[in-house]
Amino acid sequence: MKIAGLNTFRTHKEVLPLVAIMSVATIGCLGFCCYSMMKPDVMCSRKDSIPSWMRYRADKKQKIYTSDKDWKLDERTAEVEKLRKEIGSTR
Repeated sequence: MKIAGLNTFRTHKEVLPLVAIMSVATIGCLGFCCYSMMKPDVMCSRKDSIPSWMRYRADKKQKIYTSDKDWKLDERTAEVEKLRKEIGSTR
């Protein structure tokens, strides 16, 4: 008697929804685990002296990626930059 195989699915059709639901749940669980491990607040290595969430600082420039953000200056920001240049102010 074969336990798992294509012939089992042909003879026992009631098993197909169970296998499909369990497959989708397993793939979703693995996908969420991979997604969660890529976040900066997750620490997997005990050898690092500085945790990953401590590496991000406000005074250090960080690279970010946004696909839908338009980085052009609007009128108000351009006017503020112009006034800063006039008075010689720096950030």
